[in-house]
Amino acid sequence: MSIFDFAKANEQYIISMRREFHRHPELSGKEERTVTRICEELSKMGAAHVNVPQGGVLAFFGDEAAGPTVLLRADIDALPMQENACNSKGERAVISEVPGVMHACGHDGHTAALLGAAKVLSQHPEVNKGRIILMFERGEEATENVVYLHKYIEEHNIHIDSAWGLHLFTNFEHGKFVVYDSYALAGSLFFTVTLRGKGGHGSRPDLSFSPIDCFHAIYTGISMLKMKYSSPFKPLTLSLGCLQAGTVGNIIPGELTFKGTLRYFDREDALRLIEEFRRLLETTAPLYHCTVEHNLHAPSSGLVNNPVCAGIAREAYREAFGQDCILDAEMQMGSETFALTAALWPSAFTCLGMRSEALGTTAEHHNEYFDVAEDVLAEAAAAGLVYASAFQQSGADVSAAAYPGSIGDYYRSIEHSKAGIFTK
Repeated sequence: MSIFDFAKANEQYIISMRREFHRHPELSGKEERTVTRICEELSKMGAAHVNVPQGGVLAFFGDEAAGPTVLLRADIDALPMQENACNSKGERAVISEVPGVMHACGHDGHTAALLGAAKVLSQHPEVNKGRIILMFERGEEATENVVYLHKYIEEHNIHIDSAWGLHLFTNFEHGKFVVYDSYALAGSLFFTVTLRGKGGHGSRPDLSFSPIDCFHAIYTGISMLKMKYSSPFKPLTLSLGCLQAGTVGNIIPGELTFKGTLRYFDREDALRLIEEFRRLLETTAPLYHCTVEHNLHAPSSGLVNNPVCAGIAREAYREAFGQDCILDAEMQMGSETFALTAALWPSAFTCLGMRSEALGTTAEHHNEYFDVAEDVLAEAAAAGLVYASAFQQSGADVSAAAYPGSIGDYYRSIEHSKAGIFTK
């Protein structure tokens, strides 16, 4: 029997776990019940594991003396959204029991699939040709708590040769994989800007300094940033998603806040644009007698696959799931905290399609109608193990592609907001 056969034999377990996680979603940094259940299931399997405070769970299988160590990752948090009782076709199989919180990005499926992989490893240890570490990551959507897992890995001198991650996607064909040779998902910066002027009555605007007028000028400047300060040959998007000011029409507000996001693949290109964005804010605000407060810090990196690891994954998938299982697709402008893991160790990040009109799994991620195609979950569970086994047996040496310094050095180099948790 194959690894996929072993995963299929546990399909009902995987689906049942996915439905449990879906009924009880938890927001970033608050995944206590989810972590407890993961640990309970791993204990039942007899799997060595550790609950890393704030970070998530690491589970260990095999022996690094027997071969390379491969880390397989799943994210476990949900989103602050009210779920619709239906998916894009009709009534869904399971619905969140937590008002205002739902798994609208497939993390319930990722978590269940990685537990399915744990089941296979506990039942069939022979598929592991070295050491496999399972990483259940907290806070992917908002808090980047993977930093605490990385800190644990550094403090305990855990060696990793390669890492693997998977994301379920409704915009790719059901049951098909996308494996990028290099850039897979974009880097991101989420920014908040607050302008403060002088409020007053709408009948006497001359006695006020309106932050709305200031924002109007800044918004005009923002629309020119991409054209003037980023390369036309490097994808980059800048958008605003939130604008808050005032309460009624005849009162000029004293404060305005706007929020948005920057997505890109080239970090240096993004840094240049951010510097010009900062200059725009800090020079325009005084012209309108306003002050400005912002959080334009250093941006994250994009998710970059190692080409050798990507090639191993692609060929292993063709052998395990069929020669036609691989799709070609454009890079995705969405972002993923797996980018931090992939920056440390040579990685293969995989997208698994689940778009199905018949199942109603066509809604975009972060949407109230989003749903998971449960019949691809066994495939997702097998995919990580298929890659790990293939990498372990490939003899590939990708050590030169690993980050050359310590994990703490990496976080300090990108000026990450949580870099301070690492001691020099």
